[in-house]
Amino acid sequence: MSEGAVFVSAPDLARALEGEAPPRVLDVRFVLGEDDGEQAYERGHLPGALYVDLPSDLASEPRPDTGSRPLPDRDTFAATVGRLGIDHDTSVVVYDDRRGLSAGRAWWLLKWVGLRDVALLDGDYSSWVADGLPTETGRVEVAPRDFTAAPSLVRAIDADEAARLGERGRLLDARRDDDVAAKGRIPGAKIASTADNVDPDGHLLPVSELRERFAALGAADGGELGVYCGGGVVATHEVAVLRHIGIDAALYPGSWSEWITDPTRPIDDGAHDA
Repeated sequence: MSEGAVFVSAPDLARALEGEAPPRVLDVRFVLGEDDGEQAYERGHLPGALYVDLPSDLASEPRPDTGSRPLPDRDTFAATVGRLGIDHDTSVVVYDDRRGLSAGRAWWLLKWVGLRDVALLDGDYSSWVADGLPTETGRVEVAPRDFTAAPSLVRAIDADEAARLGERGRLLDARRDDDVAAKGRIPGAKIASTADNVDPDGHLLPVSELRERFAALGAADGGELGVYCGGGVVATHEVAVLRHIGIDAALYPGSWSEWITDPTRPIDDGAHDA
């Protein structure tokens, strides 16, 4: 594994797991509307992986004025990180069974509390199994470590900043096109579904294709850039993809579900691209 890489391939991770200092692996299987991520984890997971529950570990309880997946309290999340046997010298890899679209939330939050060496698996659990790589069943227990939040390595913006970036054509909506068309979007946002950053098997498109895609969206000129989605989860994967190709982007964690809590905020009907 390459320290500082945003994504790691399955073969490279498999080799690292057999090494003298294997990375801590976090299983972030979660699908909206389903509640069997932990059961799926117990039936099979990557060697040594610990289960992380997205609603309880990677978010706080929503309020009437927040999005559906508000950021957790920073110190509370730092305590969660320590409970997972992670300190600032630990290498971490996160994965899910959703092409990385849920695991991106763990990647972003770990960067948010200052962890430097954290990567997303390029692919997901299903592709790992399809490649014939080893898995385990049951649960994994680890000794907790002390972890204190350090300066953030990612950037978050609020609704006002998202609106300003939208006015400048510097805001990306990471939801699927049909979702945007059905629900609307923040004015000026450009549709850039993060699902289109991966192939049908869930692996990242080549860097050249990704750079071409975001250049066409006007997102590759070095200007300030923001990304949002429905609840602040899948947009984190887009932020990771952008960093992978050398583009810095801020996350609007509240995303669409927070934007619409204020009836005075304008809404584009989503029927046409910005």
